[in-house]
Amino acid sequence: MQIPPGTRIALVLLTATAIAACGARGFSKPGATQQDFDTDLRWCEYEANRAVNPCFHGTRCQHNDARNACMERKGWTIGRDPDRFMIHR
Repeated sequence: MQIPPGTRIALVLLTATAIAACGARGFSKPGATQQDFDTDLRWCEYEANRAVNPCFHGTRCQHNDARNACMERKGWTIGRDPDRFMIHR
């Protein structure tokens, strides 16, 4: 099957945009240490586990939403800041 040149370019640009949008996001908080992050994350994971059902493959994960909301209440922001702390599983 032959793909027209204009369509090929559009697909490449669309793919590149999708990949860029999926870049790793993490948590940042001015002045926070790794220990601060770990402590808040553990607490928020605990709270999220109590509040919502666990995640299952193929379903929207309310656990992550609850955890992220808890982290935001503790002053963390979610984004692509180069100094962010990442969740490692």
